[in-house]
Amino acid sequence: MAYTPFLTLNMRNIPPPNLTKNLTLPPISELVNSPVDSSINDPFKESEDELPKAVRIELAHQAWIQENGASKIKDVARCFGVGYSTLRDCINSAISKELANQAMQKLSVAEEEAIRDWLLELAS
Repeated sequence: MAYTPFLTLNMRNIPPPNLTKNLTLPPISELVNSPVDSSINDPFKESEDELPKAVRIELAHQAWIQENGASKIKDVARCFGVGYSTLRDCINSAISKELANQAMQKLSVAEEEAIRDWLLELAS
């Protein structure tokens, strides 16, 4: 039986997208001591006025870096509404499922953006 090599990508060398540029955040200690909104029924459900999860993860990562690791990952994750293990993995250079699975998608990112732009033109 002949050996057939598969295409493999080393995703660890791909830098994560920088969703927040020149962002200054308050110290984590201020965010940790802020009161929790008790009106939230489902903590995993995103509302329309809430930031997308990918952005919140990036903000939490930037806040942890800004604190030079002085704050606990658990406190930072709680402040930004992301999971502890998600933030820990992001800090340890893990890549998101979205980036890891892009090679398996039928449409490329550019094709998806072209379709999204076309649909927006139709809607207006």
